[in-house]
Amino acid sequence: MKYILSIIFVLVFSFAADGQTNSSCTYTINGQQLSFEYGITYPASGAPFVFKVETQDGCRWAFPEFYTLPGWISDGNVLPNTTGERRSYTGVFRGYGRQGDSQSYRVEIRLSQPSGCVFTPSATIDNLDAAGGNRTFTISANGGCEWHAVSQNDWITVNLGANWSGSGTIGYTVTANTTSAARTGTITAGGQTFTDRSF
Repeated sequence: MKYILSIIFVLVFSFAADGQTNSSCTYTINGQQLSFEYGITYPASGAPFVFKVETQDGCRWAFPEFYTLPGWISDGNVLPNTTGERRSYTGVFRGYGRQGDSQSYRVEIRLSQPSGCVFTPSATIDNLDAAGGNRTFTISANGGCEWHAVSQNDWITVNLGANWSGSGTIGYTVTANTTSAARTGTITAGGQTFTDRSF
């Protein structure tokens, strides 16, 4: 007799077992027996995935994390990933064997989904004289893809476009360089690095 649980995902799985049953129970997920290496990759745009567990009559198992899934899994589907960051979630699958078995499977399952966003800056470097000033550059991105612009130096201030969805313009101010040494600073946006040099 087969027991089947169908849940929808768009994710990656990896397994690590710390025990096994001392009965004839075997557990398969999506037709593949549990092992130390098991992975499934689906597109970031989102697609249904059935998490199907099969085992023999009388063999017990549980995956309680199915009841506390993250918000990006909704209505039986994984939503398209437009966050600009990889999504991840970890749960544990347990196979308890038949009643009276002394050992069990404990398999860690890591769920993840890559970002479907591509961020392209209009430039990657800018040179200014010691006086500094106000500058801009743009980030091109897929519609709905979220990104943030963050200065990595106290002498560069992002004052326009710190948060965007889709393509947008970043405005920033570089303070005057009052030292005799050249400065190099950066702004990160959508996983891209923009370098600013002040001489």
